[in-house]
Amino acid sequence: MTPLLTLLATAFCCFSVAAILAGASALLWAATASLPGRELWVFWVAPLVPLILAAACLMLARQSAGHESFANLARQLSADMALLRTAVTP
Repeated sequence: MTPLLTLLATAFCCFSVAAILAGASALLWAATASLPGRELWVFWVAPLVPLILAAACLMLARQSAGHESFANLARQLSADMALLRTAVTP
């Protein structure tokens, strides 16, 4: 597996976990609304942890993908031009 694919898969999994935790937090917040002394910050922090990790993975994937893509594109254009030059030459 390439590092880019690993980072994107990790980001997808973290986004999924964040969505599930956000849903569970919303349900728990609604169920415990009448209880005194509840800690509301837990309901916000639980989904934020995997969300921050997913954002970090996406930023790392975006940084590593940019340089390789243009290098590959330049190599492909050079190979195409060389192929066209040999095809035009009689």
